[in-house]
Amino acid sequence: MKKHTDLSIQTLRGFAVFFIVMAHVIGYNRTFGMHVENDSFYRYFYYTLQFLRIPLFTTISGFVYCYRPLIKGNLGLFLTGKVRRILIPLVTGTVLKYYLNLFATRYEPGLYRYAWKFFVYPFGHLWFLQTIFLVFLCICFLELTGLLKSFRNWAIILMLSFIIAIATRDTLPNFFSFENLPYLLFFFLLGVGLFRFPERILNPKAVLIVSAVFVAGVAFQQLNWFLNWNLDEDYKSVMGFWVSISGMLVFFRFRKNIPFIAKLGSYSYAIYLYHLIGTSGIQCLFRQLNIYWDPLIFVAAMTCGVGIPIFLEREVFRHPIARLVFLGLRTHKKPKE
Repeated sequence: MKKHTDLSIQTLRGFAVFFIVMAHVIGYNRTFGMHVENDSFYRYFYYTLQFLRIPLFTTISGFVYCYRPLIKGNLGLFLTGKVRRILIPLVTGTVLKYYLNLFATRYEPGLYRYAWKFFVYPFGHLWFLQTIFLVFLCICFLELTGLLKSFRNWAIILMLSFIIAIATRDTLPNFFSFENLPYLLFFFLLGVGLFRFPERILNPKAVLIVSAVFVAGVAFQQLNWFLNWNLDEDYKSVMGFWVSISGMLVFFRFRKNIPFIAKLGSYSYAIYLYHLIGTSGIQCLFRQLNIYWDPLIFVAAMTCGVGIPIFLEREVFRHPIARLVFLGLRTHKKPKE
């Protein structure tokens, strides 16, 4: 099978992971990350992009899945690959994040007695791996039953996932991040549709409408910030879905290959998994040195958050066992076909 490399998709990946690292550098409130105030420019930047980060990452996952989709008779091999690619790095990342947080004095040493919970409940950014694994289990069922083959069936399933995501908001259990399953499933399915039915979804008339909806949604979001309307800002809110859904369609329609960002996208998995080594490490160092100048902290944390995982993948994770343990890659590369 030929390897697919769509550099415009890699560019979207690069933007997605950059947005995610930036969010963790800034912190979702003033007690995390840079500890910036709620009225700071950094907090505004965080707010502006908050409805685009995870939806973009997830929609790309659905799109890329279609390069090598599940086929009948291949279920065991498919699931084995997902266990290797997702669950093994999940375990490794959980252990590293636990000790990183312990080093940063966020935990009491005695907390190791409850450490098992970090593997089965949401734990920082690693919740995404838990939920995306559940998404792939759902996709297995949908593919094997043929429910994603036609545009009509895909549209029905997509709409059902949207309704479930809205209806079950804040009601589902958080065991293995199950609470986010309908939300991620919706955007994953959106990515599948963008690959399989682009002419039906992104026809010229639809693109014009969606672009106007996206601009209106972002404008509404900005008004909410500047006029202090105090509207629901949750990513599963009406405003959240409004911006994220229209944004995904616009991004995929107008995506371009930007070589530097595409290169960043090729390391997106390592960056997502291990960026906290760089971001938390440099922020702890600056606090020890009593350096609190936000522009320097932001640039340094972004550089380390992106650069250190790339260095790790290129230089440290080159050993076959390290490739498996840290990135879920095969211990031996498949020969070219």
